[in-house]
Amino acid sequence: MMFVLPVMSQERIFEITSPNGEVTHKAVGNFTIIDSDGITWTLYDELDNGNTIMIDIFQATWMSCIAYAPIIEEVYVKYGSGMSNLNVWGVTRYDDNQTINQYKIDVGVSHPCAGSEGYGGNAIDQHING
Repeated sequence: MMFVLPVMSQERIFEITSPNGEVTHKAVGNFTIIDSDGITWTLYDELDNGNTIMIDIFQATWMSCIAYAPIIEEVYVKYGSGMSNLNVWGVTRYDDNQTINQYKIDVGVSHPCAGSEGYGGNAIDQHING
């Protein structure tokens, strides 16, 4: 599952696409994550800078997440590896930094990912589960 936030930061609406392709829209509040490399990311700051954030909700041991990771990484790299107006954030509720960093090595992911030590679960709870 992933959701995408639009470049137009004043809208603060995200699109949720389910595995079966069903699309819904929802307003999103601000949140901050700390990725497994210790970098802090705040959603509204990124949107206010004109960026679009694609958020990939994953778990390091789920086979579907492992299968989709290279595709998500391809998008991240194609659009500037976070250096353009698109960034990709991976968030997980269950994985700690050590597990995330091993996952990133194993599946070839370079985009920022936050887990249990970086408030990934809080972002999921607050903005996906309501």
